[in-house]
Amino acid sequence: MGRIAVIDFGGQYTQLIARRVRELSVYSEILPADIPASALSCYDGIILAGGPASVYDKGAPHCDPDIFEMGKPVLGICYGMQLMAHRYGGRVSPAEIREYGDTSVQVKKRSGLFSGMDDLESVWMSHGDSVLSSGIGGFEPLAVTDGGILAAMGNAGKGLYGVQFHPEVRDTPKGMAVLGNFVLGICNATQDWTMEDYVKTSTGQISRQVGNGHALSLISGGVDSAVATSLVYRAIGPSQHCLYVDTGLMRLNESKDVENALRSAGVNNLHVSDWSDYFLERLAGVRDPQQKRQIIGDAFVHVLEKEMRRLGLPDDSYVVQGTLYPDRIESGIGTADLIKTHHNWGPMEERRKRGLVVEPLASLFKDEVRSVGRLLGLPDEIIYRHPFPGPGLAARVVCNYHMPENFRKLEQDVSGIACEHGFQSSVLPIATVGVQGDNRTYRNLVLISGERDWDGMRGVRKAIVTSQPVNRIAFVLADNEPRRSFEIGINTETLDILRTADNLATIALKEYGLYDAVSQMPVVLFPDYENGRERGPAIGLRPVVTDDFMTARPTIPGRHVPWEYFDDVSQRIGELGVGKVVLDITDKPPGTIEWE
Repeated sequence: MGRIAVIDFGGQYTQLIARRVRELSVYSEILPADIPASALSCYDGIILAGGPASVYDKGAPHCDPDIFEMGKPVLGICYGMQLMAHRYGGRVSPAEIREYGDTSVQVKKRSGLFSGMDDLESVWMSHGDSVLSSGIGGFEPLAVTDGGILAAMGNAGKGLYGVQFHPEVRDTPKGMAVLGNFVLGICNATQDWTMEDYVKTSTGQISRQVGNGHALSLISGGVDSAVATSLVYRAIGPSQHCLYVDTGLMRLNESKDVENALRSAGVNNLHVSDWSDYFLERLAGVRDPQQKRQIIGDAFVHVLEKEMRRLGLPDDSYVVQGTLYPDRIESGIGTADLIKTHHNWGPMEERRKRGLVVEPLASLFKDEVRSVGRLLGLPDEIIYRHPFPGPGLAARVVCNYHMPENFRKLEQDVSGIACEHGFQSSVLPIATVGVQGDNRTYRNLVLISGERDWDGMRGVRKAIVTSQPVNRIAFVLADNEPRRSFEIGINTETLDILRTADNLATIALKEYGLYDAVSQMPVVLFPDYENGRERGPAIGLRPVVTDDFMTARPTIPGRHVPWEYFDDVSQRIGELGVGKVVLDITDKPPGTIEWE
């Protein structure tokens, strides 16, 4: 069987690299950075993944240097390329121009790693450090960016290659061709791995883990928990219990819709429990996004214990969760940087240490989960439902005041850049979460207004995020005079407005026939500001297109989604009495899909 080793240095996309190799029908495994070269002799090739560290930092992860002398092909990606260059006398330093998102590169050698490529290719970057082209003995440049930054290098004699960009993300259009050239062409790996194998292996692992014990599946109504539950059902039969918890943070009519859909799908032993008062009491007055997630995670653990006793299940029962790999990565597992705490990861750690958590999807991404759902025969209504965050609407009320020391200078610098591109701008004293160069960022939201020209919007967006401490930019669709005044936070009035706005936007997506064309569209409520004072509630729309949810592109108004849709939705939402309605135009990276 073909085998590729992926060495983990804590990057956000490590599992995605392994997953893309499996898409080539080649088995892949993720291994720790400190694995000795002697343990890698059974692999056809080795990929050194990315990571948040700098190779020159004290304590930065390094691999066994003998890996480069084994005679096995090695591909370094981002940090992996920098590590390879550092090993062979190259110089790595902070980039003068940070690169996040779409970048053009000139291909210098259209063979080997870049076989079948054009002279000019589009790739996806997310890095702060760069490899300087001088001083790398035995390597030659294979591609460079428009800014002259080394984008790829190779030493064909040793079978060593490096790319600064991310071929594993869908936003590098020919990224799979690059990986295919390495895995199939350079490594000559055998293609004999399928998704059916994963289902078979997973059900066997679940059966061995649970045995004759009790299992309680935590159900949300989304595809992740439904597929996890179905896999457990296939492994241990219909004896498992299923629990749906209404936290009071759900979308409009969600609890009833989910219950009906799950019962129609034949979910057995379904228990629905309302804990909305409990959750809302604990979240009252809380604004910090990490604190909100921590409170919700701890509350889930408390509710789980109470419900298990109510259902007569022993304390050593197994808990089934639909945790995906992006959840684990963004929660900072291993050496990965914390992006945001997922409610179903950290707070369950105690049960996980006892071996009482079953997470059959923890190495998969959203589109892989949907593939498994199709193999298991789940209905399309569940498989293709838009994702919804575990913390619910609490993650979509963005109200944490953030005024850094350099705020006034940031306003001036951003305004200058926006004016150069023909736009007006405002920087709000609230911050949203982003991921830049494998690191978590927490930075102020920028709003821009001006002509509805996507190329112009894209240009000013790139100019701001590559030169300023900014990770998210939104375009103003409508600027109404707010008619509602209330404390924005996790309270009934805020949640009711947000629920209604979310429902209006979703109904319109279906009316316009766009629901399946958009991968996800979070609707966010946040406070608008004018002259340093809170002006009233505003609504943000975040429609994105993505396969794996590790990277994403905003839907392009006028191309993917007509401007008429946004105008229609803005008018409907404006009737709720809110002020601005804005459209998030940020890629992931640098901005996460959810704002918190």
